[in-house]
This record gives sequence, C-alpha cells and structure tokens, in this order.
Amino acid sequence: MINYFVTKSIYNGIARTISYTREIAEGNLNACIDMDQEDEIGTLTKAIEAMVSKLREVVRSIGMGSDEIAAASQQVSAGSLQISKGANEQAVSAEEIAGISRSTIAATAETDKILHELIPDVIKTIDLVKEIAAASSEQKAGVEQVNNAIHLLNNIIQENAASAEELATGAEELANQSDQLRLMISYFRHEME
Repeated sequence: MINYFVTKSIYNGIARTISYTREIAEGNLNACIDMDQEDEIGTLTKAIEAMVSKLREVVRSIGMGSDEIAAASQQVSAGSLQISKGANEQAVSAEEIAGISRSTIAATAETDKILHELIPDVIKTIDLVKEIAAASSEQKAGVEQVNNAIHLLNNIIQENAASAEELATGAEELANQSDQLRLMISYFRHEME
C-alpha cells in the first residue's frame, strides 16, 4: 500500500513537471508550477523554475534592447534627413552656409551620441560623422573667411549628403533587425515590465 502512494506521488510530480515544461516549450513564459516536494522531483522542478526565470530575464532584455534599437534607428533616420536637407540648402549662399553650419554642428553632436549607442553594424559610419563634425567646427571658426572657403564647403556638402544616405541606410537596416528580434521573441508569451 505504501508503495502505491510513493509511486503515485512520484508519478504525479513528474507529470506536473512535464506539463510545466511543455507550456514553457510552447512559448508561455508566464507558466508556473506549485511544487513543494522535498525529493529529487522537487529539486528538479526548482532547477527548471530557476532556468525559466533566467529565460524570462533574457527575453525581457531582448525585448527592451530591440525597442532601444528601434528608437535609435528612428532618431538616426530623422537626423539623416536633417543633414541631407541642410546639405542641399548650403549651396545657396555664403550667409546661409554659415547659419546652416551652426545647426549642422548641433545635429552632428546628437548623431554622434546616437551612433555610440548603436550596435557594431553602425560603427563604420562614425568616421563619416567625425568628418562632418570636423568640417562643421572649421566652418564655425572661419565664418569671417567664408568667401575663401566656399570651394572647401562644396566638397563637405557632398560628403554630408553621402553620409546622410549611409546613415539612413544604416537606420533602416537597424529597424529591420529590431523587427526581426521582436518577431523572434514574440514566440514567448510574457509580461514586459
């Protein structure tokens, strides 16, 4: 009779643990199990619960990371459009070039900050942004000498336009990667904090 109850207790514990792990395997990270057995089955279940807790943290972290990447991509894209528009308007006159250079310096500083937060796929664009920042600093310091520097500024304008296109392409690529990450973690059902 005791064997019957021991066997039934072991069987019930294993069956509940299997049911719990199946829910997790089906993507339900909100699944839980209430197991107070103090035997090997209980120990196994506690180990599985610890693993699921860590998995929840990883999925939550990936979700937040993909949101951050999406937000940064949108900021880079918006900055790229500003830089591209500014580059086209700089060719109008030396007076306008000086004014746009000041706004380009601010946009370049913001873009530089965003790029340092993005994933390694964007690192190659940092050198282009630094060139823009250097050119903008020279423009600010040499506003009085704009008549002598117009030829140099025209070259920088073309570099700005090329950089803006590369930034926009990078931002679109990051947005696509963010969407792919969201799609990958959408398999798991969990509560985001």
